[in-house]
Formats: sequence, structure tokens, C-alpha cells
Amino acid sequence: MNSQRNVKGRLFLSLVLAILLCAAGCQAESGTTGVWLAGDSLSQLEALYGQSLDAVLEGLSLTEAEVTEDETNAGVWDMAATVPLAGQDFTQSLLFDVNAGTLYGRWYQCFPLGTQEALSVAEEVLAQANELYGQPITYPSEDVLSAESFAERFASAMESGGPHTWREEWKAGEQTTLTAQVAVGAADTAMVRLEYALTVTR
Repeated sequence: MNSQRNVKGRLFLSLVLAILLCAAGCQAESGTTGVWLAGDSLSQLEALYGQSLDAVLEGLSLTEAEVTEDETNAGVWDMAATVPLAGQDFTQSLLFDVNAGTLYGRWYQCFPLGTQEALSVAEEVLAQANELYGQPITYPSEDVLSAESFAERFASAMESGGPHTWREEWKAGEQTTLTAQVAVGAADTAMVRLEYALTVTR
């Protein structure tokens, strides 16, 4: 009797483990892990480019109650849910062309951050983005996140409160450019933003 129970127990645990592994694998394949868009999640964004707010909400299975028009940034609609990155909660926003009223991207941002918090996030952004999308396409300069002087100059700007922005770009998809920004606006106050947007042909 006990032997049968043990067998059933092991079968049940094996089934639960298999379901969990499958769910994790499906999530990784679809690219829906936090702020990182790849695979299905990136394809979904690119399919919504040029669509109206109503069409975008339907495509993302969102209701009007789950988004709010940003009062300070025209064309930006903030989503209620946050996503994690490097131990921080990032807000999500949908980006619409003000004139056409159509979607051109989305961003994730976290504010305010202290010096070490922002440096930790920037380090993870560089590592994860390079792994997912390859080497950055940004023109080399002292104002890119991958510059050797970034951490030192960033810490100095945080101490003085002098406004400064560092950025990095990657080709995330056929139609999409990912731009990561770390900005200092006041003493010991930084913002990190990741923006996926329709690639502009120059």
C-alpha cells in the first residue's frame, strides 16, 4: 500500500516538475522575461507599429483602465504593471506619435536611483543586451555606457548634480532599435530608461 502511494507521489511530483519546466521554457522562448523583448514578444511589438491606441490595447490584451495618459510627456501612455530589472521595479509605457496617433515603441524606466543602484542596473543592461542582440551599434564616444570612463564620470556627475546622459543602442529586431539611457538630473538622482522603438532610416 505504502509502495503504491510512493509511486503515485513520485509520478505527481514528476508531472508538476515537467509542467514548471515547460512553462519556464515557453517563457524564455517567447522572450517575455521582464524588460527584454525578443522572439514572440518583439514580433508582437513590431506587428503593432503604426496602430492606434485601441488596436494596441486589444493586441496586448489590455483595457483602458490599465493605462494612463502621461501628463508630462505627450504621446506616452503609462501601464499599471511594473517589471523587474537588477532588483529594481521599472514602469512600462507605450509610445505614440503625437501627430499620427500611432504606436512607434515602448519604454521601461526606473527613477530615482542612487549611484550604486544605477551602476548595477547599467552593468546588467549592457550584459543582457549584448547577449540578446549582439554588440552595440552606437558610435564610440565617452558618452556611451560601454565607455571605460562611464562609471567614474557617472559617479562624479551624481556627486555634483551636473546634468548628463549616457546612452547605448542595439539592433533588437528587423524594425526595432533598443536605446538604453542613464541620465543624471540632480545630485544623487539618476534615471535609467530602455526604449524599444521603430528604427528610423537615415
